[in-house]
Amino acid sequence: MKALKKALCLILTLIILMPIISMGHETLAFGGQNSTVSAGSGHTMAVDTGGNLWAWGDNSQGQLGDGTLISRRSPIKIMDNVSMISAGDRYNLAIRTDGSLWAWGQNDRGQLGDGTAINRRYPVKIMEDVIYASAGWKRTDGGLAEGVQYFQDVNSAPDTGLIWQHSLAVTSDGVLWAWGDNNAGQLGDETLINRHAPVRVMGDVVSVSAGNMFTMAVKIDNSLWAWGHNDRGQFGIGTIVGSRIPIMIMENVLEVYAGDSYAMLIRTDGSLWAMGQNDRGQFGNGNRVSSRVPLRLKENVQSLAASGNHTMAIMADGSLWAWGQNDRGQFGNGTTINSNTPVRITDNVVAVSAGDKHTAIIRQDGTLWAWGLNNRGQLGNSSTVNSFAPIRIMENIMLPATTSSIPQRPATPIGDIRVVLDGSTLRLDTPPISTDGRTLVPLRGIFTAMGAEVTWNPDTLEISAVRVRDDVNISLMLGSNILIRNGQNITLEVPAIVHDGRTMVPARAIAESFGAEVHWDATTRTVVITTQ
Repeated sequence: MKALKKALCLILTLIILMPIISMGHETLAFGGQNSTVSAGSGHTMAVDTGGNLWAWGDNSQGQLGDGTLISRRSPIKIMDNVSMISAGDRYNLAIRTDGSLWAWGQNDRGQLGDGTAINRRYPVKIMEDVIYASAGWKRTDGGLAEGVQYFQDVNSAPDTGLIWQHSLAVTSDGVLWAWGDNNAGQLGDETLINRHAPVRVMGDVVSVSAGNMFTMAVKIDNSLWAWGHNDRGQFGIGTIVGSRIPIMIMENVLEVYAGDSYAMLIRTDGSLWAMGQNDRGQFGNGNRVSSRVPLRLKENVQSLAASGNHTMAIMADGSLWAWGQNDRGQFGNGTTINSNTPVRITDNVVAVSAGDKHTAIIRQDGTLWAWGLNNRGQLGNSSTVNSFAPIRIMENIMLPATTSSIPQRPATPIGDIRVVLDGSTLRLDTPPISTDGRTLVPLRGIFTAMGAEVTWNPDTLEISAVRVRDDVNISLMLGSNILIRNGQNITLEVPAIVHDGRTMVPARAIAESFGAEVHWDATTRTVVITTQ
């Protein structure tokens, strides 16, 4: 009875609160992708209709979970009662039907989360009440882009050429937990300290994706947040400076997909956007020009899978498309020709997962297909011969749920908050927003309206404001909750964030820093600022 009650609670939480799931290099959405297939760097996992987990491919670090280091060219059964999986770089995360999270494989960075740095050849239990998880990957290019800073201090950058892996999990209360490598601040706990056990990051999370040394998450109000490494502009904020804490990027985001050094996202209107590195055409927009700001690409996208350098997309009609790098036939179109525009691959697809150089899908009939690099047996067809076209591997694979059967949580309204300064309503280019119970306003608009001159340093992410008439000097770092007024520190209620390309700050703290009085009128949803 106790187990049944717990299972029902988990199901209700999923139905009511959590419409989106992100696993590894693919974000898993009900009705789009699901977490019953996951392609790792050189291995693959799938869950059948009976809840049995199967794995095959590279097993050099025990990532198959069968107790050996023997690689397998065909699927072998690992464990039962599994509902969701995420394959990372030589390690895995799995959620069982009772909500418990299990991990196994390589653990040199504490990415398993069991409190050690010891590799595990069998699954070990990590935590309870988990509704989804995401296993991270490694850096493949061995270095930083020219002129890149991790944070404000260049000397804080870690050594390059290493394997960096971190893990993420969201519990049934919407809390995001992180552990593993933290050399670039990808855990979001304000440090660069690796964690061998889960640490709390933030609440109200509905979707999360672990990229290459960076993390992206969507909160319940459909706001997108990012932290960690930003060397290719994958945050989409216009700079290449990273952050050790979550910073807000934009609104109206439904799902996010973190790749190697780029990110793809689907907004609530079904439009597809991309930012970051595009040297292999991974945006699919017809060129190889990278972008530090989000670019709108396509419409009517159901779900995606973002890997190291290739992208797979399922459209609303079930058709599968591919673009980016195709050097090992990972598109599945019978060639090894790269493409910076979408190439149609096949139809009737309900789930897709992109590995390092291979791809796996589930069709509507429950069959599993794979193609691409097969040097470790990761395709599961009893060989190590690459395939440039889809190969049928298994039957009776668990299908995803449908979006229509799961109510979507509405986003928090942001456009109906007014700001009135000395009796006059301010016309701001970006409307105020609410986050964590606080009203945030565009910094430049408020400072300028109060008679201050504003300057912005994109290299250090520092905003400065000077009001000459009363000799007030203010400075603030993006992502920081410390505002400096004439040399004195003022702690903000929430950090400064980026929203639709504007720096947003708490209205009360900003106004009061210039000696104004601030009042919130809940009836009219108005921030009233009085300076006279």
